[in-house]
Parts: sequence; structure tokens; C-alpha cells
Amino acid sequence: MPHDQARYATIAEVAAELNESARRRAIGELQEIRRQLKGHPRLPTYKLFDSRTTFDSYAFHVGGRTELQFNIGLESGDEDLRYGAAFSLETNQTLPDISVLEGSVSRFSDFLTSHPDEYGDLRIWHYAASSRSANYPPSPIPPELFRPRIFIFLGELQPRMDIDYDRILDVFDRLLALYRYVEGSASYPAIGAVDGAFNFVPGCTVKPARTTASVPQRN
Repeated sequence: MPHDQARYATIAEVAAELNESARRRAIGELQEIRRQLKGHPRLPTYKLFDSRTTFDSYAFHVGGRTELQFNIGLESGDEDLRYGAAFSLETNQTLPDISVLEGSVSRFSDFLTSHPDEYGDLRIWHYAASSRSANYPPSPIPPELFRPRIFIFLGELQPRMDIDYDRILDVFDRLLALYRYVEGSASYPAIGAVDGAFNFVPGCTVKPARTTASVPQRN
């Protein structure tokens, strides 16, 4: 086996390792969380990733094409691995119209407005067509980015030659609070002292320091 292949795990191998290790972590319950939030009668799978959502250079969680997705992928000429949460606004048969993501994108911005420091150690970047932006601090998604062929990512990078799977799962575990809010029915996230995580209370009266309009309103 060539040297580069020996030291670099493929995306499929990374996804398989995360599937196995996630069974002992909060993120391992993602498919059950999705079932409850979406009202699905049964689980599509118990895994984070499977062959339907794993490709040569990226993977996203099963069911994630039309929602905020847990995503891994190659960056920096395939030298780095990204991991975190993303919106893919690339249209295809599964997502023919990006308007289905409008509410999720708006709630993502609401969350970061309400809790600007919660993911302060992570970074956002985006791709417009094939052009990558610089990294910038977590912030609401501006309306000009809500258009087809945009990919928006919140997370971090690590060298592909030395992957720390526990770190990836730590970030995924933390992002579950954001996912629950974006894809759930709670009004605004309330901070609760439950294992240091957010406690979401539907109808909570906690308000953000400033409001963020929906995507159509901002447009």
C-alpha cells in the first residue's frame, strides 16, 4: 500500500470509526432524537452515517440532507478533516428547493444570537460554488448566503494524518444542543445546569439580547 494511503484514513473509514465510538456517546442517540423530533414511526438506522450518506470527500448523518447536518469532510487539499454541523444548500432530487431549510437556518441564527459564546472556540466558513471563505467566529447567517450552491459549516479542523476521534465526538456532543433547537419545537434555548448542557424548555420566556428576523424578513 502506498505511504499516503497507509497514513490517511478514508472518509468511509472515519465514518465507520465514528459510528462505532458514538455508541458510547450522547451523539449516538441522534437517530432516536431525530425520530422523536420529526415524529417518525421508526428509525431509519441506528448509525450516524451509512453508505447512502458517505462519499469520497464528505459524509453527513442519515437524514441530514434536508436539515442541519452533522458533517465530516476533507479540506486543505485533503490534508485536513473538518467536523461539525452544516447546511448544504446544493439542490438535488432530495432537496429540490432550499426553502425547506428556511426555518432551520433562521433558528440557527436565533440560537447564535441568543448564545454568542456557546461555540466561541469553533469557527464558521462557507463555500460559494467552489470558492471557500476565510474562517470567522460563529454568528448568524446573513441573508445573502441563503441561496442555492452555498455550503455553510460550523466546526473545526484537525490534521487527517492524526485524527482524534474523541475530539470529533466531543464537538458532535456539544452541537446536539444546537441541533435540538434548530430542528425541534422549543421557542428559545434556556441554559440549565444538567450535566453542563443546555436544557430546552418549550415556550420558555428567555429572550435574546436582540432579535433576529427570519430569512424572508431579513431579505
